[in-house]
Amino acid sequence: MGAISTQFPGSGASFAVGAMTGSFYGAKRLRPIFAKPSGWRTFEAIIGLVMARLLFAYSLVKGR
Repeated sequence: MGAISTQFPGSGASFAVGAMTGSFYGAKRLRPIFAKPSGWRTFEAIIGLVMARLLFAYSLVKGR
């Protein structure tokens, strides 16, 4: 978020307010999904896949 906000010089406060508003809106919409344990398991599985891809990419770059 910090790197994206630098693309809009002089509007850091409005960018922050917009990001927080979007976060609250997203949390409200996703609340029913994360009320169930299966929602959290799915979310954690997705995060695990992303982390595995990052580890794989890092191993390819480090191997050079």
